[in-house]
Amino acid sequence: MDRRSLRLLHAFLMLSLHLNPALGFISGVGDANVSEAYDWADVVNRLSYLTSLSLSSCDLPPIAPSTQTHFNYSKSLTTVALSDNHQNSSIFGWLLNFNTSLVEIDLSSNQLKGSIPDALGKMNSLESLNFDENQLEGSIPKSFGNICTLSSLSLSNNRLSGQLVEFISILSGCAKDSLEMLDLSLNQITGSLPDFSTFSSLKEIYVGSNNITGTVPEGIRNLHQLEAFDVSNNTMHGVVTEGHLSNLSNLWFLDLSLNSLALQLNKEWVPPFQLRIIYLSSCKLGPRFPSWLQTQWNISILDISDTGISDKIPKWFVELPPTLQYLDKLEKLNCIMVSEGRCRLGPEAGFIQ
Repeated sequence: MDRRSLRLLHAFLMLSLHLNPALGFISGVGDANVSEAYDWADVVNRLSYLTSLSLSSCDLPPIAPSTQTHFNYSKSLTTVALSDNHQNSSIFGWLLNFNTSLVEIDLSSNQLKGSIPDALGKMNSLESLNFDENQLEGSIPKSFGNICTLSSLSLSNNRLSGQLVEFISILSGCAKDSLEMLDLSLNQITGSLPDFSTFSSLKEIYVGSNNITGTVPEGIRNLHQLEAFDVSNNTMHGVVTEGHLSNLSNLWFLDLSLNSLALQLNKEWVPPFQLRIIYLSSCKLGPRFPSWLQTQWNISILDISDTGISDKIPKWFVELPPTLQYLDKLEKLNCIMVSEGRCRLGPEAGFIQ
């Protein structure tokens, strides 16, 4: 955005303030560059009826010190979506001025550093918090367990550390009854998977690409609402059986890849779920081809590479549904297709066409 466009944007915000103090939302700037609009928060502070602020990907500069002075802050602001900008940790203090009204905060892809402030746990209306792709460190504040409305907590791709069981223990306050999505992937978290069974509303768990060890606890089967489960790219081991999966009727996304896990499922077993995305690369499935896959008629992505399968490709596999869009590295099965869905071992391995 050139200087003229910048002035126009600033004029729009100021005009909104003077002519329409009851302005309900600011959004739609798109990819505009407002890197010199240092007083943007001052303008927002004066919009006492503002309910939604959405200025993602527009080069928005950090909060200026002047914004910390007292204003009659909006008691109606429910949404702050400022992803992919230049916000640093000074924005936390500004957010706390709206601690009774905020429902959704998205500060992903910014420049947040250090620890997450404990005071954020005082936001008693907060439902969704997204701090993905920042440089946050340490654990989560103990106060987060007291946010009884929290349904989505996304902290992927930071520098968080500590034992996973400590994270879950913190969230085991009243948040355990409301939390539906937890994303702690791409951090430096250690330890083993804890018992999630008290989180009755949990639908999505993403803890891939950490330093998690141990086995998959059978208590995972008690998460009857679970839809997505990702523990990929850790150092987990042990066996996964139908006992782990038998109650997960809503499961559609499963990623156990890049671990040392073995799937030992009865060849007669019929899963209660219909998976759409399956990543099992580097798990132990073979040597026989996993027959339970023939019951999955909604698959769009399947990765069973490097899983120790040295079996013939069965005819039913060739007849998998047309929803299958991506079949990763089947050449690592060391098979090539021949007539009637059979394959033979050999160096000419390739994709199924």
